Amino acid sequence: MKCRQPRHLLSARRLLSTSAGGAGGGSIVIAGGGVVGSSVAYFVARALRSRGQTLASPPPVGRSSEWTVTVVERDPTYRFASSTLSASSIRHQFSTPENILIGQYGTEFLRNAGKLLSISDEDEARLSGRLQEKPQQPQHPARCANEEAAAAADGGGTGVDVQFRENGYLFLASPQGRPVLESNHQLQRDLGSDIRFLGSPSEIKAQFPYLHTDDLSAGCFGASGEGWFDPATLLHGFKRKAAALGVNFVHGEVVGTELEADGPRQRVSGVQVTTADGVAHKLSCSHLVNAMGPQAARLSQMMGLTLPVVPRKRCVFVLRCRDEEVNQAKMPLVIDPSGVYWRPEGCGFIAGVSPLVDPDAHGDFEVDHDLFEEVIWPVLAHRLPAFEAVKVVGHWAGHYDYNTFDQNAILGTHPSVGNYYHANGFSGHGLQQSPAVGRAVAELLLEGAYKTLDLSMFHFERVLENRPIIELNVV
Repeated sequence: MKCRQPRHLLSARRLLSTSAGGAGGGSIVIAGGGVVGSSVAYFVARALRSRGQTLASPPPVGRSSEWTVTVVERDPTYRFASSTLSASSIRHQFSTPENILIGQYGTEFLRNAGKLLSISDEDEARLSGRLQEKPQQPQHPARCANEEAAAAADGGGTGVDVQFRENGYLFLASPQGRPVLESNHQLQRDLGSDIRFLGSPSEIKAQFPYLHTDDLSAGCFGASGEGWFDPATLLHGFKRKAAALGVNFVHGEVVGTELEADGPRQRVSGVQVTTADGVAHKLSCSHLVNAMGPQAARLSQMMGLTLPVVPRKRCVFVLRCRDEEVNQAKMPLVIDPSGVYWRPEGCGFIAGVSPLVDPDAHGDFEVDHDLFEEVIWPVLAHRLPAFEAVKVVGHWAGHYDYNTFDQNAILGTHPSVGNYYHANGFSGHGLQQSPAVGRAVAELLLEGAYKTLDLSMFHFERVLENRPIIELNVV
């Protein structure tokens, strides 16, 4: 028996009749409806609205001066999505100017998300039942009852509260790591980030008395602009606002592409989509955006192209510590010189680390409990003695869209396929970079150039030319 599609999804006839736009318009197809894809859709729709243009819905038949945006997402519950399985934090403490500026815009957006992503009561009523309910996210045993109630309440109404908590990041350095920390700090300050350098173990101890600091040399603390937030609420906010502005969300999967000659290069003329009811459709497009996260390489492979993006598993452990000396309410996200990190979450903490052995993880969401016992816990107990008696009360595993070339975002068009745009390869930074990247990709789609923040250094050409970006602060 075929599934019945919500009314807001494109029907079979509408999918079949969608075509690339003519002069002054176009049909944008975004493969992947996670936080990056939904952000791109939102910023495109917002930019068109600011011009006095509205998205055509349903898409027009034949060539048109109107714009359409269609987002294709295979799992609107987002059960295994990188967006919702993230540790959901944002920072300015990077070593490259562009990554720092991306973080600064992300902070600005999160601070104003309640206003930027709000929708009218009329739109709320119109969308009710047409979009998948708020994305699922891992159970957090550490969350307090009042926080659970607040999160549940955010599922309705017209406002968006991403629960942005600006507790900051605290990067700790050994004597060997101090020069890099100092250099990064100077760049971050030069670009306007509120990062404080703590130049001795005693300075670190004075501000964070619960830490063991004897083997440290320095630290950098984000006094403002850094912290964490609720990932499912941000994703839901982008998606709901984009839909209110006329974006079409399709529950389905891109399973093929069609190419045609375009001078010395090629262009995508259409994609094949299989919807949730098992029916195949052809969807024409003037622009194709790859926002498929850990599965991004699959879309490139459909066109005979390679993309150095693979799924890599990351495990997150939920902790409970009853030691009252731990100032949990004000504790930052701490990154130890070993790479182990932890931060407050509700009434407890979450912790993780990148594993030394890091194979591709297609379909693997099993939590590696040995990683906690053998790697994470010894570091926690050493750095924060109160954590010697910490208890694991929950856990989950998610995937990075890991860029094996240089662990930085891949953006821009492909040199061989002029209307094929990348928005992937973030290697764990996709959630925090989604506002700036969504805005940037929207500018490329509508203007053909960046108008706010120039992110051309992240373009795909660097892979072909073997020009890796050296970002020293990859966690």
